[in-house]
Amino acid sequence: MLSIDPSTWPQIQELRAVGDDIVVVVTEDSRSVRISAERSLRASATGEQSFSARYEQLVTLDSGVEVWAQVHYPWAMEGTAQQCLHSAVRWVAQERPEGLPPLGGPG
Repeated sequence: MLSIDPSTWPQIQELRAVGDDIVVVVTEDSRSVRISAERSLRASATGEQSFSARYEQLVTLDSGVEVWAQVHYPWAMEGTAQQCLHSAVRWVAQERPEGLPPLGGPG
């Protein structure tokens, strides 16, 4: 299970485990980002372990429906799912994803 000291990233208001390899991060600016650590089958075929992060942010459509939409943060690839999630949480805590309008802007 992913363990993060709250004092490490004060920008993170909440961190929830959704599964063994999935967490949801809620930041101080109200972003909800779901991070999945996905295992590379190619690397597994060679006997190595490799996990990369997939990021999705909760967005509200004009109709009021909330959906998870893929967003882009810097690449996070590590040898274990927990290392991958830890690196990915760091990116979410420190950066806004590419291609999203500023908070309060058109969505």
